[in-house]
Amino acid sequence: MQILKFSCLGVVLFALVSCTTNATLTTPFDAQEASFINQVGTSSISGQAFLRTTIGEVRYAAGSDVFLIPVTKYSTERIRQIYGNRKCALFGKNFKNDDPRYPQFLKTTKANGEGRFLYSGLAAGDYFVVTSVYWQIPGNILPEGCGIYELVKVANGEKKEVIITGN
Repeated sequence: MQILKFSCLGVVLFALVSCTTNATLTTPFDAQEASFINQVGTSSISGQAFLRTTIGEVRYAAGSDVFLIPVTKYSTERIRQIYGNRKCALFGKNFKNDDPRYPQFLKTTKANGEGRFLYSGLAAGDYFVVTSVYWQIPGNILPEGCGIYELVKVANGEKKEVIITGN
């Protein structure tokens, strides 16, 4: 029986990994274009991230990483390849030619138990706020939920509140 459990687990892990597709980026990364994220400013972005189940229950991004990504030509292409024309994606992409400098131009925080997050001291600009909301239903092998994002524009000194729901 134990061998069967491990075999089933292996099949599930293979299915999850195989759903992450390979992709190629055509836009070169421009560090200068993304550099505003590393400048100190007077703006802030706060918010809450959650999804609603088909029966209306709310599932929060509790404990999930919340990424702040400067909007650039490169990050816009990445978001479009991952999400298409939606704001909810079940699986990510493995970018074969991802620029190794890209992670230096992201900020990361954790959502609290209610899916709330805060970024302060930001430079004015356009940002993608990206996180994920997943949960497990007893008896189901695969989790429910998806990765979600929102585009946020913040001006100097502005305190922007955003709700991220995948819609």
